[in-house]
Amino acid sequence: IAASGLLAALAALLLLDQLRWQPWVMQAWLFVAVLALAPPRDPIRLLRWLIIGIYFHAAIAKIDHEFAHTLGQQFLGTLLHPIGVQLESIPVKTRLYLSLAFPIAELFVAALLCFRRTICMGVVAAVVMHLTTILILGPTGLNHAWGVLVWNLWLAIQTPVLFWPLPLPHDDGQPAWSPITVRNERQAASRYLAAIFLVGAAVLLPFTTRFGYWDTWPSWGLYAPGAERSTIWIHEIGVEKLPPELTEYVRGDQTWRLLQLDRWALDKLQAPLYPQNRVRLALANAIAAQADLGDLIRVEVDSPSNRRTGTRISHTLDDQRGITQFINGYWLNSAATR
Repeated sequence: IAASGLLAALAALLLLDQLRWQPWVMQAWLFVAVLALAPPRDPIRLLRWLIIGIYFHAAIAKIDHEFAHTLGQQFLGTLLHPIGVQLESIPVKTRLYLSLAFPIAELFVAALLCFRRTICMGVVAAVVMHLTTILILGPTGLNHAWGVLVWNLWLAIQTPVLFWPLPLPHDDGQPAWSPITVRNERQAASRYLAAIFLVGAAVLLPFTTRFGYWDTWPSWGLYAPGAERSTIWIHEIGVEKLPPELTEYVRGDQTWRLLQLDRWALDKLQAPLYPQNRVRLALANAIAAQADLGDLIRVEVDSPSNRRTGTRISHTLDDQRGITQFINGYWLNSAATR
């Protein structure tokens, strides 16, 4: 009953505002759903596969040209700085290979956790990986939001709890549940299938992300700069029309000035902005409508980067009408409600 109440509350919060669709919230929802639906013997098995899937997709999302040339370089420089090694002193090719060591290590952890003989090594590697990530992203490193650090600390605790030689309950050949009636048995079977379906969806749907059918964060694409992106520009005349809470996030002194919605989200919501273009365009469209910007707003829309070359397909939406026409091409959830 408690788990069902929590699931309903979280689902309502997520449905009311997609900016709440943070990866750690989605993981928490899936965890509670599995614990509520699966028979007593099976939650650990399903949660293990969910964690392996998260590690796998988080790694795959970062094994590309964009990560190796941007964020991976920042991670590497931050990690080497305390030992006195300057990033510029390392040959360019070596730097690129070392940058890719971060997602490859994550992929290696996922592989180790798949097999009984290597599961202990996988747990140790996962803890080291998360502690290293905290070192890189923490106050002495890149100083990222505290929520990211807490989540990495949670993962460093959670993985040993789920995977460390903790034998699964003995399988005595009996069903995982003990139904009293046929109806109870059917209900238990239905709940178990629902739990399997949720974990299967969380692990399999991310394979469609690069084709545009699934979002980056539900695909566990964390710190993956190769995802799609958009940049919002406001004409200097339009800046004066913006609400005061947005004016402070306008940068530049040229005719067209950058509106930093990412910075606004971090400051006002204490969380990063949802990375999909349709959400950013919905916000841009709502801002344009509220401030009556018309042709005083411009948005540059970029596709996901090519894994091997980093190139993107880009085009510019020149006014509010262009933004509206573009977001009408999305299937759903491309309009801000307030």
